[in-house]
Amino acid sequence: VSREQTVQNHANCGFLRMGADGLLVSTFGIQGRLSTGECAQDFAVRTDGALDLLNGPGLNLQFRDASGTLVSTSGRIFPAGADPGYRTAARTLLRLGNGQYMAGGYVGVCFTCDPGDLDWAVARLNADGSVDSSFAGGLLRQPSARSLRTLVELPDGKVLGAGYATAFGDATQISR
Repeated sequence: VSREQTVQNHANCGFLRMGADGLLVSTFGIQGRLSTGECAQDFAVRTDGALDLLNGPGLNLQFRDASGTLVSTSGRIFPAGADPGYRTAARTLLRLGNGQYMAGGYVGVCFTCDPGDLDWAVARLNADGSVDSSFAGGLLRQPSARSLRTLVELPDGKVLGAGYATAFGDATQISR
């Protein structure tokens, strides 16, 4: 999105799209503003301006065109094994160079557990948002790692993740 910036507004669970001049782009959403219904935790912007939104509470992807119009929604990102109803959330989204995605967050081991009992969770998704079961059987879990917060694709195609980790004295952890 050359010279345009899309900014997430957590307070209103929406987005703003501004031009290089700082003014809202009127062709996006309603006068430059877009409400997504659920609070998007992270997003990727495609070269054509389309948005791929990661819904943490809904644990799915929303695909929107450059104007913000909803095109489609994926199924659940963290599949069976990421027990629904437990403390489970998707927090970070990375669009890979091959068109797939990596989504990360955390999975609880029980509903009433201490937050320190959370596992990092990472899923690789196909371009349509469906879970790629060839990657770690659909879900990679890092025990006692608390919460994965960001993912970055390295030049060699490997992915670097960072977040909180209780296994290392409640410190920040980086994994590759």
